Amino acid sequence: MGFNVGLIGNMRLNNYMDLRFEPGVVFVKRGVVFPDLPQHVLEKSGNKREVTSTYIHLPLLVKFSTKRLNNFKPFVEAGVSTSINLSSNEHHPDDNYARKFRMKTNTYYWELGFGIDLYLYYFKFTPSIRGVFAMSNELVPDHDPQSAYTDGIHKMMSRGIFLNFKFQ
Repeated sequence: MGFNVGLIGNMRLNNYMDLRFEPGVVFVKRGVVFPDLPQHVLEKSGNKREVTSTYIHLPLLVKFSTKRLNNFKPFVEAGVSTSINLSSNEHHPDDNYARKFRMKTNTYYWELGFGIDLYLYYFKFTPSIRGVFAMSNELVPDHDPQSAYTDGIHKMMSRGIFLNFKFQ
């Protein structure tokens, strides 16, 4: 679960296409469980990590709309984005044995979504559903190549379906 607050920059390309830049700050909390750890590792550092992250998310999207019908206009949007994980611990000297879960600072994504623009009396309300899918590995392996935590993980890539509410 998480929360995102951001801005919208919009450039109209024609009546049915917009180029959008939607920078935002994302706050996320995830739980990671390592189920098959040896007993001596479980006693030392446990098998659960609560990973809280703060991201600067920078999506660049193309929005394809239909013609406005009364006070609503359906659309689909697609694009690419990058995010900067401000709490990544990528260069931290400690790893999972010291209870530090490390992830890469920069990640790249592709995004795809759909929604509807609702033109209300004072503002435009836009509910939408968007899928965000990582293109790069986010995991920073532990220092020990035989680590009980990260040896069995080949790659870790974020995927998410988001319900967005925009007020313009």
